[in-house]
Amino acid sequence: MSDADKSLKAWVSDRLHALLGFSDKHVVSYLVGVAKKHHGPPTVLATKLQNESGLPKGADTLSFCSEILDRLSGSYNSQKIGVSAAQGGVRSRYNAVSRPTRMCRQYEHISSDDELDNEEQEIARERKERERESAAAAAEFSEATFRTKEQRRLEKKRKEIARERKERERESAAAAAEFSEATFRTKEQRRLEKKRKEIARERKE
Repeated sequence: MSDADKSLKAWVSDRLHALLGFSDKHVVSYLVGVAKKHHGPPTVLATKLQNESGLPKGADTLSFCSEILDRLSGSYNSQKIGVSAAQGGVRSRYNAVSRPTRMCRQYEHISSDDELDNEEQEIARERKERERESAAAAAEFSEATFRTKEQRRLEKKRKEIARERKERERESAAAAAEFSEATFRTKEQRRLEKKRKEIARERKE
């Protein structure tokens, strides 16, 4: 991994803490991989990540997408696969080897073509490696997202159970108080009834 990639992943990790409250190396690799393959405006990338990766909607995610694309563009321009403006156009990314001038000899043309073929092969190998890394990171990110959603569901269920338990405890306490009062009234009634019977017997005697 180049220093530029390490720096980019460190930056993405920091931004994830701000956006999600946590960071994971697999999530970082996945986001970097998606951004590297993106060839559109930041708004499209933001929508994609919001729908597929669970990033929050809003200006923070859009700012994150805009900055990561800018950083990738800067890193891309700093590598050998150079991009140079020419009369408002941009050369192909594969034109990293300078074209020989018309005055160069034939063997110089052959040498430059060989170098360009080797560079294209290296670029293809790097692209395949990034795609494999992105696919693996996407699978792990999907699993991590599922675990996070399951944890949230369980936490919500625990809170609901706790609320129901407290409600049952309040109802039980109220019922116990009512039962205690009713029991007291019943005992008092029995005592008075017994007293009346005793008075009645005394009168008869």
